[in-house]
Amino acid sequence: WLKLATTEHASKSTRISSITTLADLRLRQNKVPEFVELYKRAIAELPSNAWTYYDFARRLNQSKLWDLSIEQSRKALSLLRFPEAESLLANSLIRKAEAMYFVAPGIPAADPRILEQAEALAVECLKYNRGEILAYRIAGHATFMKAMAGDYGSLIATQSYFAKALELGANDPWIQDRLSVANQALETSRPMAQIWSTYLASKTRIPASKPHPANSPDPGSLRFPVK
Repeated sequence: WLKLATTEHASKSTRISSITTLADLRLRQNKVPEFVELYKRAIAELPSNAWTYYDFARRLNQSKLWDLSIEQSRKALSLLRFPEAESLLANSLIRKAEAMYFVAPGIPAADPRILEQAEALAVECLKYNRGEILAYRIAGHATFMKAMAGDYGSLIATQSYFAKALELGANDPWIQDRLSVANQALETSRPMAQIWSTYLASKTRIPASKPHPANSPDPGSLRFPVK
């Protein structure tokens, strides 16, 4: 079938349609490497067609192949800016960030390197989707940790990200706690780490789903009730 469809006698549109049809079949058969190679072949037939890149990226997204979906979405947008590709890129970015950010259900990463990588993905996501609450939480968490080390620009960013998440409807005590501390730091000019330490000391700790070493609370993963 593919051999017949891709002969020099077949039109380019026929060849592309036949190749992508076979690629979709391979994807349904869970033969992902063959699917990827076939779609690359379809793109090679008409590399200036942004929609072929988009269709490829959409299927990669559905298969949770975030890196490849991000790559192909960017290629589509480099040829033509259209909302479907922007939305798809935003989704792939935040899904990849989410997979990195949560080390277990509801438990965010504490490793600064992981937070920095997830933050970069979240910030890029917000360029294409300003309504993605999870992106504000991830970016806010990363800047919160930097603000704890005394970075004033990160403190301002923390307040902005978390406030926007709540504005969009996030009903998350985890965010509310950290926004409250960031607001106090901005209002009083006191070091945020000092305010956070006082805040923790004033609260009754709720048992975490993941234990932490004694006397070393992780401000990125503990949860406390709001006043």
